[in-house]
Amino acid sequence: MLDYGSMSTQSAFHDLVRSERERAGLSLRELAQRCGINPGSLSRIEAGRSTPRVGTAIQLAEGIAAARGNDP
Repeated sequence: MLDYGSMSTQSAFHDLVRSERERAGLSLRELAQRCGINPGSLSRIEAGRSTPRVGTAIQLAEGIAAARGNDP
């Protein structure tokens, strides 16, 4: 489990996206396709080299939730 109290917001976000994508059983390319974003953009977000816009963050959350069978 991640300790968000000791992480920056950006660091916590990119770690959370990657771990939740993996828990949902999605490849980086699959999640990017579900969300309508470029796989390279998602790769940069997960690596912490890019901070997504709010709309992109919502798309990622919804894509992961849908893959896990949860309503966003």
